[in-house]
Amino acid sequence: MRGEFNGLKALILQENDTTFYVHCFAHQLQLVVVAVANKHDDVSDFFEQILLVVTVVCVSCKRKDLLCEQARERVQKGLCSVLEFVKVDGGSLANRQQASGILAYFKSYEFVFYLCMMYDILRLTGILSKQLQKKDLEILEAASLVRGTMDALQSLRDTGYASILPKDFFVGAKNYTTTKTNRFHFEVEIFNTVVDMQLTEYQD
Repeated sequence: MRGEFNGLKALILQENDTTFYVHCFAHQLQLVVVAVANKHDDVSDFFEQILLVVTVVCVSCKRKDLLCEQARERVQKGLCSVLEFVKVDGGSLANRQQASGILAYFKSYEFVFYLCMMYDILRLTGILSKQLQKKDLEILEAASLVRGTMDALQSLRDTGYASILPKDFFVGAKNYTTTKTNRFHFEVEIFNTVVDMQLTEYQD
C-alpha cells in the first residue's frame, strides 16, 4: 500500500482502525534477506565491506571517473585500481587506511567465498523478487514461487559449497589458528549456516 497509492494506509485506518497492514510480497522477501545478513556476523561484515567500497569510491568525483574509465574492463580490476589509487593518494590518512583494509579483505579467501555464495543466493532471491512485484500476482502463485525458491536453495545446499566456487579456488586443508579444518569452516560454519538461515526465514 505504498508508492502508487501514497497515504492510502492512513486513510483506511481512519475509517477502520482494526485494519491489518500487510507488506507487499517483494518487501517481505527483502526483510528475509536483511534478517539473514544481520544474524550472521561474517555476512554482515561482507556487506559492510561492500558499503565501505561504495563510500570510498563515491566520495570523490575523480575516483568515480577513474572507475567509469575502468568499467569497460572487469569491475573487480577497476575497483582494485581505484582502491590502489586511494591507498596511495587518498587525501587523508583515514581514507588511505580504509582503502588499504578493503584491498586486504578483497584478497582474502573469505571475501571470494562470500562473494560467490551471496551471488548465488541473491541471484535466486532476485528472480523471486521480480516475480513478486507483478501487480496481478495472486497469493497462491506467490506461495508457489516462494516454495520454488526454497527448493532451489535446498538444492544449492545439497550440492555443497564447492559448487559455488570458481574452478581455480582451492581451500587449504588446515586452518592453523584453530583446531577446525578450512573445509569445516567454509562448508559448515559459513555456507550451510547461511543457507539454513535463509531457508528458516522463508519458512517464517
